[in-house]
Amino acid sequence: MLLVLSGPSGAGKDAVCDALSKTMLIDRLPAYTTRTRRPSEIEGVHYRYVTRAQFEQLQSDAEFFDMVDVNGCLYGTPFQDFLDASRADNWFIISMAVRSALMLRKELKTTCVVYVLPPSRGEQIRRLIHRGYSEFDAQARLCDDPDETGLCLDADYIVVNYRDELAATAERVRRYLQETPIV
Repeated sequence: MLLVLSGPSGAGKDAVCDALSKTMLIDRLPAYTTRTRRPSEIEGVHYRYVTRAQFEQLQSDAEFFDMVDVNGCLYGTPFQDFLDASRADNWFIISMAVRSALMLRKELKTTCVVYVLPPSRGEQIRRLIHRGYSEFDAQARLCDDPDETGLCLDADYIVVNYRDELAATAERVRRYLQETPIV
């Protein structure tokens, strides 16, 4: 079964993924990416870090179910990974773009899409600056996909990730998963 967290940059998707991985013992399904690894991330757990050439080779081999370019960094996950996870008896968690998440749910019915929102635009910018982005770059990241937030209405569940309330956010998602049957 697949739990897909989507949301805008700075919403805290990866932080919620980490919290759920620890509290529910959910395995992460790492996507491939060309972006630089953050100090807190672990190769093969958070992402599989590859060069652009390696990524493009995987893409040309038709490995990826989805492929997105976020500010010049490529992200993609092989469809076989999704198939394997959807057949498992336990949950797997991944963070991905909402368009890809909704497409995946159409393909694999054992997919639950949770849309994570930041509590405010100011907090979203603060989180991006804390990651090392300049204020200008943080503002630019907020303009990645202006239609994305409208797509959140098609998610199975929407949760706001308030500042200093990560455990409560993860708990709301955990309760939702326990109370909602996924076919």
